[in-house]
Amino acid sequence: MSVLRSTLLVLCALVLCALTVWEGIRTGADRTLPGALARHVSGLAVAISCLSYSHCHGYTSLQSVDQVLHDGGLSYEMHGRNPDFYHDASLINQALQRAASISNPGTAVNSMGPHEKGLALFYTLSMAVFGIELSSLLYGFMLVFSATVGLFAVAFYRDHLALTSLVAVCCAMYLIVPVLQGLSPDVNAVHGSR
Repeated sequence: MSVLRSTLLVLCALVLCALTVWEGIRTGADRTLPGALARHVSGLAVAISCLSYSHCHGYTSLQSVDQVLHDGGLSYEMHGRNPDFYHDASLINQALQRAASISNPGTAVNSMGPHEKGLALFYTLSMAVFGIELSSLLYGFMLVFSATVGLFAVAFYRDHLALTSLVAVCCAMYLIVPVLQGLSPDVNAVHGSR
């Protein structure tokens, strides 16, 4: 009976993970660039520099990649603080693809600066697994979340209170995805850094 209860709780958590991915896609989280544009563009530039041009040296990006992202529309200069821009997946994906296919990227680099190093690492992981496109950010986040749920379930398989708490956390994640999509550009996606 104890094993059956544990199994049911783990299955509930995993079903909620799958529903959270579905809810993210349904509400457009897979087509949303998290707010605070400058730090996310820096993280994207580091990831693209590493994955497309094998420039994986610390938290630096190729200047040409930064420039193509900027020229492709990923800048405040082009969009101001227009919140609709963060949901323009077509424009964002075009900029990402152009940045990933520069014929002669050169060797000049930009430093990411002191903030958001984990974001650059997360973007690199997400895009390495799911491709250089905007939807990779949500899928990468959900991969990390689901792996965490799975590891927690393995570690606490015999602890029903812990597994019940896990189900509650998965319910909260499922419920928060659509709420975040409607918030300000600084906090507008479950895979954002805030």
